[in-house]
Amino acid sequence: MKIGRNKKCPCGSGKKYKRCCLSKPTPEELERMFHSAEMVLNVDSEVLQTKGIYVNFVRPVNFQGKRVWALGSRLYPNEPPSITFSEFILRVLQQELGKEWWDENASRPTDEQHYIFRAYHQFDLWKKHSDGHALIGPDGSKGAYPDGWTYNLLSFAFDVAMLIHKSDKIDDDLIDRLRNRNEFQGARYEIAVASIFARAGCKITFIENHLNTEKHPEFYAEIPEENFKVAVEAKSRRRPGAIHETGELSMSNLRKTRIVPLINDALKQAPGNMPFIVFIDINQPPELSKSPQEHLMRLVKATSNLKKPTLENPDIFSIMYMTNYSGHFLQEMQMTKTYSTFLLPEFSLLPIRRKL
Repeated sequence: MKIGRNKKCPCGSGKKYKRCCLSKPTPEELERMFHSAEMVLNVDSEVLQTKGIYVNFVRPVNFQGKRVWALGSRLYPNEPPSITFSEFILRVLQQELGKEWWDENASRPTDEQHYIFRAYHQFDLWKKHSDGHALIGPDGSKGAYPDGWTYNLLSFAFDVAMLIHKSDKIDDDLIDRLRNRNEFQGARYEIAVASIFARAGCKITFIENHLNTEKHPEFYAEIPEENFKVAVEAKSRRRPGAIHETGELSMSNLRKTRIVPLINDALKQAPGNMPFIVFIDINQPPELSKSPQEHLMRLVKATSNLKKPTLENPDIFSIMYMTNYSGHFLQEMQMTKTYSTFLLPEFSLLPIRRKL
């Protein structure tokens, strides 16, 4: 049945059809669009998987002057036709944080605003500053090397989009922690680590414990068809004066890697019945390590007090990764390369039998 332009929209909004759903694709049109996109996706996926990338983002489709995007089972049908992927995921992140949270931050003084809200403002300034010397791609798009604000914001938006794509939603408690200035750093790192496993094709299951009455890992990562399941714990070193932490940001404190207490806290979350992977972020300015070798020696020294595993007394973890999410230290300076490393124990209680 054809609906008149001036009739009430059947979606129940109370608006006229022409001012509501007329411009949106019908279910039949959506099915045709996604069938076409999936044919391209299958080819793209085969190429990406040869490079170890298991992300199956669906390409956007143009419809009636708008661009239709999809993340998992979610549909974003009314995006501007010229919007880039980076701009799209930034809009998604803004939607996840919510208009009420956004408006509240806009009304605050700058020094009381949330880090992510400030990063959006700094991103706009970076785009204006970079426009004159941006590199032009074959399709006419522009690109430039990011500063610390931009790198942190875009990588965070990508991690959120990845988890939406793989699991349709992020746990409400985790979103609340992201909105909270005091809990943002830990929640952001948890999402970053979960996104790594999602990109490898894992199903992510976050562990809820509203009362915090028991020890447990952050989430489980699983590939059922490969009989692969691990528990994952992620902890980030807090630094006075950095990312909403109270105190003064001092170089003497930043030089202290000191992560053994953090590692010991992480090991308490081991479930004991499956392989256990630990992620520790040292949270230091990137310039403290001039080379991968210098970075490695810093970590070797910082972990020298960890117990040495034996066959009779193995480590409880299967792998430990040490990262450095440090863009917030650079702010307007160009983002530089950071180093990460991993520790694979000679003797582990539950070693991983699958190549990661």
